Amino acid sequence: MAPPSRTRQKLAPARRIVRVSVVTISRMLASDGDEVAAALASRLGYRLVGREDLVSLASALGEPDAIGRSPELRERSPSFWERLNEERSRYASVLRNVVLRLAAEDDVVIVGLGAGQLLRELKHVLRVQIIAPPAQRLERLMKSGSDERPGPLTREQARELIRGRDREAAGYIRYLFNVDWMEAHNWDLVLNTGRFDVSAAADAIAAVLQTGVARMQPADRRRLADLTLAGTVESALLNHPGVWVNGLRVRASEGRITLEGEVIAEDDREVVEQVVRTIEGVRAVENDLRIQPPPLTGM
Repeated sequence: MAPPSRTRQKLAPARRIVRVSVVTISRMLASDGDEVAAALASRLGYRLVGREDLVSLASALGEPDAIGRSPELRERSPSFWERLNEERSRYASVLRNVVLRLAAEDDVVIVGLGAGQLLRELKHVLRVQIIAPPAQRLERLMKSGSDERPGPLTREQARELIRGRDREAAGYIRYLFNVDWMEAHNWDLVLNTGRFDVSAAADAIAAVLQTGVARMQPADRRRLADLTLAGTVESALLNHPGVWVNGLRVRASEGRITLEGEVIAEDDREVVEQVVRTIEGVRAVENDLRIQPPPLTGM
């Protein structure tokens, strides 16, 4: 029998020891980031979750049509008028809940939608950004186009599409997380597909996972449970017809919930606390909601 190939010898250990981890892939347009994510998921036997999958999962938590059209699920920053809509907080909450639930399942590659920043507090998450040189992105886009604009494209069409998408991506990440999308320290690993092809890039990520750097530890499991519970409480309050809280902020620690924000009256404060106490997993509530009556008008 012929000896196994050197490639097979190298990748086999990665399959055995990189379990219980999450990889997020942020990618430039025409950087082959989606292809790298697919190759990595296939190689490791991980679940691959892209934007359409996330939208489908998010739709189960609310109105499918509205959620599918929301900027938060379309990877773009809201317009001025959209930011005036109170639904912004609800849709951002839906996105957080879906990503946290996926992280709790382990062994998943999540593509786009700010998942890396949403999960930045968790050590078992490897946050990867895929980039490519402008010239190569341009050539790839001219040849193949994109999901929204099939190729072939002229050089000017491709250049304009790249400019627009980069602007949207930067605005989206800044809007949701107030960080610079292109600052390398916001990611754990940045790979340039101008240097690595899809297979080599997947190899590189698998090699990092093989070190065990992204294996879940007990502290990660506890932190994920806290974040998930806080997200569940936040979602319940934002979707409750009898509750309105301005600037709602929810924190969780081993079942203890801390609420911050503003309500109009003491009755509202009590209703919020009652709603929270009915949620499974909540053991205690620290109600720091402030009462802020609306300003008088007509004077």
